[in-house]
Amino acid sequence: MESKLSIKDRVTNLFINAEPFENAEFDSLAERMFVRKQLREKGRYVFSKGIWLNAKAKDDYVEFSRELYDNLTSAERLALVAHEFGHIRERHMCLIVKRLVIPSSVLSLPFLIIGLSCGWVAAFTTFLISVVVIAFGFAHILNLEYLELEADMISAYYVDPKYLESALWKIKQLRLCSKEPIEAYVAGLLSPRTHPAVERRVLCLRLLGVTESKTSS
Repeated sequence: MESKLSIKDRVTNLFINAEPFENAEFDSLAERMFVRKQLREKGRYVFSKGIWLNAKAKDDYVEFSRELYDNLTSAERLALVAHEFGHIRERHMCLIVKRLVIPSSVLSLPFLIIGLSCGWVAAFTTFLISVVVIAFGFAHILNLEYLELEADMISAYYVDPKYLESALWKIKQLRLCSKEPIEAYVAGLLSPRTHPAVERRVLCLRLLGVTESKTSS
């Protein structure tokens, strides 16, 4: 009998406005990378309107923006999901929570207390803003971009890395051509210390002899 989504997964999908989908190639790769047991039984791959021209690994599922997914070839999708599986296998999300979310939340508690004088709404809003600002600062100090490079190396081990490289260039080109300037600005503002530039990621792959050197178009 086909298993159903748990209540937790249903709430999560509703919150991120997600549309679950199936992909047999992704499942086969997950088995080879030993991450299949870490993924949800159902809804392990979802299209989300909450992310912009990107793919993101969560604790037990992977999010894709529909526009990005539709613009990638099947080989590029496989290379990109292998990168996200690398994050899941190495539990990078847990590391980010420990190094960014928890410390930022603790340091933001005084703002929550101060905000209570203006009511719960003001207190909660102030708290969230301070968490984001402090986490942004921690991300720059800790320089967590190595997590992305590690996931790139893992992807390159399982899928021909030329497809990861072409996917990275394609993502950059799609963003440059996007008609959503606000999303482009925010993505550029938040990513420097958590997502290294495409050029740096490709260079790392080439320096390690993973991909052949070639001039990007």
